[in-house]
Amino acid sequence: MNKRREAPIQGSARYGYFVIADITGYTSYLAKNELEHARGILSEITDLLISELSAPLRFIELEGAAVFSFAPEVAVEDPERLVDIMEACYAAFRLLQEQMITNTSCTCKACQAIKALDLKCVAHYGEYAPCEVPNGIKLIGSDVILTHRLLKNSVIKSTGIQAYAFLTSAFVNQSANANTGLGAPRHVEVYEELGEVEGRVIDLKAAVGRYNGAKRYFVDSGNADLEISVDVPAPPSVVWAYHIDASRRLKWQSDTTSVEAKPSSDGRTGIGAESYCDHGSYRLNHRVVDWRPFDYITMVTTPEGKSLAKPPAGMATFDFQELADSKCRIYLRMRATDRGMVTRMKLSLFRPLIKKIWHGHYATLDRLVREESARSIDAMAILPADEQQLATTQAGMA
Repeated sequence: MNKRREAPIQGSARYGYFVIADITGYTSYLAKNELEHARGILSEITDLLISELSAPLRFIELEGAAVFSFAPEVAVEDPERLVDIMEACYAAFRLLQEQMITNTSCTCKACQAIKALDLKCVAHYGEYAPCEVPNGIKLIGSDVILTHRLLKNSVIKSTGIQAYAFLTSAFVNQSANANTGLGAPRHVEVYEELGEVEGRVIDLKAAVGRYNGAKRYFVDSGNADLEISVDVPAPPSVVWAYHIDASRRLKWQSDTTSVEAKPSSDGRTGIGAESYCDHGSYRLNHRVVDWRPFDYITMVTTPEGKSLAKPPAGMATFDFQELADSKCRIYLRMRATDRGMVTRMKLSLFRPLIKKIWHGHYATLDRLVREESARSIDAMAILPADEQQLATTQAGMA
C-alpha cells in the first residue's frame, strides 16, 4: 500500500527522494594510476551518471566520485520508477566501460584498470530543506545526512553483490509494490550514531542482464495496424512513468474508470506484470512482454466484455524517443492478433476514432507533465532566511 504523506504546508518540512550513485574503487583507482588519464576517465563516467540520473531526479552536486541527485515527492508517483532509472544508469555505465576498454590502445595502468571500476547506489526518502549556497542549492536535514552515511555499508561483504542499489525501507514503503519489498532481499545496517537502518538490495548487474537476455517483442511501423506519434515536453523517464504507474494512467486516459496493477513474479513492475483496465462496457487485460526502460514497452492486450466498442486482442508497443531540450516523441503502434477479414474491416472502420481518442489522451498528458515540472520547481524554492536558519540548526542537532 502506498504510504505517501500529504503535501507539506508552506514553510513546513518538505519530503523527497535522495539518490546517490558512487563509483566503486574510485579512491584506489586515483591513487594507483596515472593521474592525467585517470582523471579524464573518471570525469567521463561522472558526466554519464549525472546525465543518466534523469528527471524527475535533479542533480544537486558532485562529491568526489559520488553523484547526489534528488526528486521532490510531488514529482514521484511511485519510487519504483527511480529504481528503473538506477538500473538504466547502471546499464549505460557498463556500456561506456566496455566501450572504453574496447576502444583504447593505451597501455598505461589507468586505462588498463578501467575494468576494475563498478557502481553502487543508495536511495532514501525523507525530509529536507533547500539552502542557497554560492554555487547553487544545497539540501540540508537529517535524512540527507543519513543518505550520505549509507555509502559506508556492509552490503558487498554481507551479500556478495558488487553492483547494487541499497534502498531504505523509508524509500521502499512509498511504492505501490511495497508489500513485495520490490522482490529484493532484506538488508540491515547498524550505525553507532544513527541506529538500525533496514532496506532492500537490488542487484544492478542481474537486473540489467534480465532485460538484455529476454526475448524481444516490438511492433514497428512496418507491421502495425495503427500508429500514432506525438511530442511531449518531458524526457522519456518522466513520460515512461506516466505510462507505467496505474494512478497516473487514470489522470490522462480519460476513458479508463479504474486500473488494477499486478506485479510480475519477482515482485516488480516489469516483464510479466499485468494490469486490468476498466472501460465501463468492457475491460482490457494487459500483460508486459517486453520492457526496455526508457526506450520502449510492449504489452499484449486481451479484451473482455460484450461491447462492440472494445478493441480486438493484440500487441501494442509504446516507443519513447528522446528529443532535444528534454522532450520525448511517443510512437504508439498496435497490431491485432487476429489477421482475418472481419478484424481488418473493424480496424479500418474504427481507426480514425481510436486515433482521435489517443490524441486527446496525449493532449491531457502534455498538460500534466507541464504542471508537474512547475510543481518540481516550486518544491526547490528557497525558504525564507529565518526558516533556513531553523532548518540548519535542526540538521546540526540530528
